[in-house]
Amino acid sequence: MTIIFCTDNMPWSIFIRWFCWSNYHHCGLVKDNEVIHASFRHGIIKQNLYSFCSKYKKIKFCHV
Repeated sequence: MTIIFCTDNMPWSIFIRWFCWSNYHHCGLVKDNEVIHASFRHGIIKQNLYSFCSKYKKIKFCHV
């Protein structure tokens, strides 16, 4: 299983990182080149890995 952690420099991202004392503000599970993650508007969704990664400036993969 692979977990993807990501962040960008949007104001809410900075606030979440500051509030949680974290380097990242969002995460998801990677399976078969798709990411399963939570979306504010749509709840839990599945998204293509490339389109998910294109939204963020800093990404880290953690294999467990």
